[in-house]
Amino acid sequence: MLCEKSEAGKVVFAPLIVKNIGHKTRSIPTFPSLSPLRGPVFRALWIATIASNLGTWMQDVVESWLMVSFTNSPILVSLIETAGNLPIVLLALPAGAIADLIDRRRLLLVTQTWMLMVAALSWAKKIGLF
Repeated sequence: MLCEKSEAGKVVFAPLIVKNIGHKTRSIPTFPSLSPLRGPVFRALWIATIASNLGTWMQDVVESWLMVSFTNSPILVSLIETAGNLPIVLLALPAGAIADLIDRRRLLLVTQTWMLMVAALSWAKKIGLF
């Protein structure tokens, strides 16, 4: 059986799509878990999240690498990692609860704008604008 239909008539499971091309029949696997990526807005948000996470991971590696180049003390390296990750550990649960209570679009716009302003101020200070 290629698919099962729910009582509402919607397909709930479709592991294969069979295509008949001339005299050949071939099965093309489908991945229902990837179906949300067909939406352009969700796909753009997902790609932006991946890019943001890659930047965060690179920053974590560079922080540790830089600390190792300054000192060989494993305590100081672990303190740098703790200082970078402790806010995430402490604030993730309350932030998730708050995100469930308020408008997600507005929350996303406010947090991303805040991160942009902090990055711009850091860059402006680095190049000596103030």
